Amino acid sequence: SVLPWQYQAFEHFDENERWVFGGERQKFWPYADTTSNKNSTTSPTIGPSASSPHSNGPIVLYPDLFGADFGLKQEADAMEQVRSGDGRSWERWSSVLPSSESGDVASSLPLAKAMGALITPHLHNGITHVLVEMPRNLSLEWRPGISHHVFKDRVNGKALHYRLEELDDEESFSSRPGKGEVLLVTPEWIRRYWSST
Repeated sequence: SVLPWQYQAFEHFDENERWVFGGERQKFWPYADTTSNKNSTTSPTIGPSASSPHSNGPIVLYPDLFGADFGLKQEADAMEQVRSGDGRSWERWSSVLPSSESGDVASSLPLAKAMGALITPHLHNGITHVLVEMPRNLSLEWRPGISHHVFKDRVNGKALHYRLEELDDEESFSSRPGKGEVLLVTPEWIRRYWSST
C-alpha cells in the first residue's frame, strides 16, 4: 500500500519544508509560502495558509461511513496503523457500510484529500473535522449539548455524538494544542471550499 502524500510530508519533511506541498487548490493544507511574490528568489516566509479553514494545523477528517463502528480512539494508535502499511488500515476501509459506499460523504473524500486533508478511518482524539450529512447546516461546531436533529441519519448521528462526548471527556477538545474544537462539515462544505478562490 502507498502512504498518502499528506502523511509522507509529515514523515519525511520538517515543518518549515512542508509549504512545498501547498498549491492554490490545497486549501486544507496548513503550510504555505506566505511571500507576496511567488517568483521571488529569496527564501520563503513560512506560515499558516490564509485560505486554510483550520490554520492551527492540518485538517484531520473522519468521514461518517462506518456506522456505529468508530475504530480506534487514540490518535497515536490510528496514525501508527496508517504508517505501518501492514494492511490493517485498508481492512478498516473495507468495512465501510455498503449503503455509504457511493453516497455524498464518500464521493467528497477524494476532493478533501486533494485539498490536503488527512483522512482517517478512525474517530480518534486527534480529529479536527467530521464529514457527515446534515440537512440544514454546511458546518457546525460540535459541542456536548448538540441536538441529534442536526444529523440527516439521527440514529447514527446519536452514536457519533456519544463517541465525540466520550472523546471530549477523556481529553477536552478545546484544550488540544494545534487542534481546537471539532467541526462537523458536510460534503457541500468541501465542494464550496474547492470552488472558492
